[in-house]
Amino acid sequence: MDSISWQWIWLALGIALLITEVATTALVVLPLAIGAFAAATIAFFGGPVDLQFVSAAVVSVLSFAAIRPLAARVNKAGQVEGIGAHRLTNARGVALSDIDRSGTGMVQIAGEQWHGATVDDVVIAEGTDVRIIRVEGSKVMVAPFSKSTDERTAASSDEITSDAPKRIDSDIDTTINEEPTEEQQ
Repeated sequence: MDSISWQWIWLALGIALLITEVATTALVVLPLAIGAFAAATIAFFGGPVDLQFVSAAVVSVLSFAAIRPLAARVNKAGQVEGIGAHRLTNARGVALSDIDRSGTGMVQIAGEQWHGATVDDVVIAEGTDVRIIRVEGSKVMVAPFSKSTDERTAASSDEITSDAPKRIDSDIDTTINEEPTEEQQ
């Protein structure tokens, strides 16, 4: 191919990569786009094809090295709490139906209804106040809202010793095993 064709190829590649970066916002494709634009610039001035490829590679590597610290800071900062669905984290809601681990229950939070699931093997009764632990897609992960909610949510499901499902009654704030213990039998 002649140099006239390469300038348009590099320009089209740079624009395509730039559009991809805007769509992904990962700051990974941007250095490649910058490299393609550098090669296009050399091609427009009639530079040899070998120089175009070398400049695209070198500029991409240098751009990647310059942009990586910025990307690391952006990723470290993460999602700003209180934006989008994450605004619901730690909010208080009410169980509109029984909620278990399956995610078929419903929770009302500030006038909005969400599918809810428990974070452990607890069944939360309808009408119980719940605390939103996290948002997973269109589902909120909840725990019963009480003074000891923070202690309950800190415990992982691996720490649960009983295989029997538990139920939290809305009238009392205690956990009741549905299977009778040896003393009750």
